[in-house]
Amino acid sequence: MQLMGPAFMDFAMNNRVAAPIGNRHPANAAAPHGVFPCLGDDRWISIAVANDDEWIGLIAAMGQPEWAQAESFSSQAARLLNLDELHEFLAQWTSQFDDYLLATELQQAGVAAAPVLNIATCWLTRTIRRAAPSSKSIIRWASRKPSMATTSRPGTPRPR
Repeated sequence: MQLMGPAFMDFAMNNRVAAPIGNRHPANAAAPHGVFPCLGDDRWISIAVANDDEWIGLIAAMGQPEWAQAESFSSQAARLLNLDELHEFLAQWTSQFDDYLLATELQQAGVAAAPVLNIATCWLTRTIRRAAPSSKSIIRWASRKPSMATTSRPGTPRPR
């Protein structure tokens, strides 16, 4: 429900109907901002560049490509105006790399980046594996008795 507030207020105050924005930043505060293809079957990386320093880091990690030096990408405002073109260039570049290796490289350059995990790769990720409950704890949790029971009057819980 909390996600509906901005769209509702925009309609109520500006008579504007919200439309899908894809993976763009909802407040136009980052460019590029999205999910880009990588090597492999259904492999993706998320990248968000919120300021010019991060953009410089991204350009350095990409090896200073000529297209990134264009005037149309020289500032955050310019990148926002040319976001579709920027995303196309970036997708062509990211599609040459492994998602995990690229994310590590971009993070070292000061760019917010992470591989997009699917259910299969979640279990390959050490942090998630460590945080995931064991099957014994799941069984223990599922077999607990509820802490509340109902009385003869529906809708009135009572403690056990």
